[in-house]
This record gives sequence, structure tokens and C-alpha cells, in this order.
Amino acid sequence: MQAGQVIGPYRIVSSIGGDTSARVYEAEHTFLGVRHALKVFETDAAHVGFLRRRLEAEKSMLIHLRHERIASIYDAGVDEATGLAYYSMDIVLPSNGKPLTLKAVQDSGRIGEDRIAMWFKDICEGIAYLHSKGVVHRDISLENVLIGMDGRAVLYDFGLARIIDDECRKASRDRSADLAPELLGGGMPSAASDAWALGVLVYRMLTGAWYASGSPEKISAALAGFQCPWARVVSMLCAIRPEDRLTEHGGVEKIPELLGGVMPVS
Repeated sequence: MQAGQVIGPYRIVSSIGGDTSARVYEAEHTFLGVRHALKVFETDAAHVGFLRRRLEAEKSMLIHLRHERIASIYDAGVDEATGLAYYSMDIVLPSNGKPLTLKAVQDSGRIGEDRIAMWFKDICEGIAYLHSKGVVHRDISLENVLIGMDGRAVLYDFGLARIIDDECRKASRDRSADLAPELLGGGMPSAASDAWALGVLVYRMLTGAWYASGSPEKISAALAGFQCPWARVVSMLCAIRPEDRLTEHGGVEKIPELLGGVMPVS
């Protein structure tokens, strides 16, 4: 897509990222003049009507969410002229002005434990806020956490990309490694499945590997050498039975308390 092209009520300003299933643009609302990040997906014409209804239903719930640890959603729909699905959200950029995900940070080299602890706390705050509003994120991953201007972590997508991928059958990656067991068995997304994905995420940040269920001894060995009790955190978040996750502490917002004395970097 070129600068100046219009998608829904947005005019494309410039490209700021994307992957094989979607592109993200800086875009300006043609009436309001405000700029947002616009994520645009190619869609199958056979699914446009149903997808439009799904996005309208999701939008009515998501546009009211406001928290510093989430990228707010402002609009979602399917462009009539092109058939492209889209949604707009906050632009989240670090100080250099180039989009940065936790996946890109991880790929660039080893991350200090204090910084991982800080980002983990940020993500927990964002997830806890969503859950308090009755919203399940559904797609927690390193790719869906951005680093903001202040160096802190910000959640985005809230499963909208998953809805579009599922409805259009254009899923861009094998998600079996970070999906909770009950989802692989056909279960519905829940706060418990978000907890599982959070456990997988922090395990990847710490070890660089995908989490694989195992004995407590195996998990402890993989997470040895860190200051924080990460094995306890991961074992709790990735309990096989959904009802065993988070019950001891009441919710995701309480999990960072298990990290003890590791303080966020300034």
C-alpha cells in the first residue's frame, strides 16, 4: 500500500512494520486528523460479511479500554472498496522511532534479568486490567508486546489478529507451542489460557527456548542461575489444569509479588 491510499476512514502516511499476514501503517483519520497505527489484513471475499460482524462486535467492547500497559483500540472493520480488514490502535514506538517488539529484543541478544522482571510486571499489569474488564487477550506472545518511548512494555492486538486469521484461514504461524492444552483440545480462550501464554512468554525470554511441560525438577534446572524464583512462576502459570493456574494468588496482578527483591531498572 502506498502513502495517500485510503482504507476505511484512514489515509496511509507511511509503513511502520508488519509480517506475512498483515502490514502496520501510520495512518491519519480523514475526518478527525488524529494519527494511529493501522493494521491491515488481506481477506477472503467469502468471509467479509461474517468478519465485518465479528469485528463490529469486538470493537464495541474494546474501544473503551484505556490503560498505560495496553495499546488502545480505536476502530475496526472491513474497507468497502478493497475488502481489506483493518483495526486502528495507539502508535507505540521507542525513543528511536522504530517499532520494537519483545521478540526483536530477544533476537538481538541476552536480556538482563532485571529488565525481564520489569517487562514481566508490565505485561501482568496489562493482562490484569483486561481480565478485570472481562476481556481475554487470546494472543499473548513476544510478537504482541511492544516497547514504548519510556522503555516499558505495552500489550497490543487483544486477539483481533487471531480473529481475522481464524475467519480468513490465513494463520501465519504454528501457534501450538504457546497455546494452552485446553485450546489445543478445542476449548474456549479464558483468563487461564492467557496465564499459560504468559508463562510460555517469560520462559522464552529467560531461556530463548519454547516451554515444554515437564517435571518440577526439569523446569527448575532450565531456570537455574537466576535471582528470581522463575521456576515457581512458570510452573504456576503453566499448570496443565486451567483451574490450577493463579488460584493461589487470585489473579495475574499478584504474580509479580513472587519475584521478590528484583527491582525494575530506571
